[in-house]
Amino acid sequence: MDPAVFGAGLRRKLDDVRLVIERQRAFVPGFADDVSPNGAEVGSEATDFVLRMLKAASDSLNYRLLAYLETTDAGFADVCQHLGIGELTAWERVNDLVQAGLVARAPDRDLVGLTAAGLEMVRFVGATVASAEIGHEGAT
Repeated sequence: MDPAVFGAGLRRKLDDVRLVIERQRAFVPGFADDVSPNGAEVGSEATDFVLRMLKAASDSLNYRLLAYLETTDAGFADVCQHLGIGELTAWERVNDLVQAGLVARAPDRDLVGLTAAGLEMVRFVGATVASAEIGHEGAT
């Protein structure tokens, strides 16, 4: 797993979230007035996002979706069908992965696909599984 790939994706995600918060602050009077920026929190926020990314990917159904998206972007109906789940569950699963920075959605084209971090996660899991299986056939 290449930490630089995850770090770059994480930086973009953190910047996106900050931008949304700033837009909300500009739009809603009094929004988060009592929260002051604290540079010391950046590391803990980054840690939180990395752990959320790992947690989202470690769910077996979410991982099946990530692995499916390794070879193609998919429409929402394809996601539902591939996972064998209803649209409400699929919608939330995709949103969880988007929030974690592993999947991106192109709503104007009804497509979801892996981010660079999502692709790196699938490759990491695949390589780890392959390494674990080496020599397994002869073991008793």
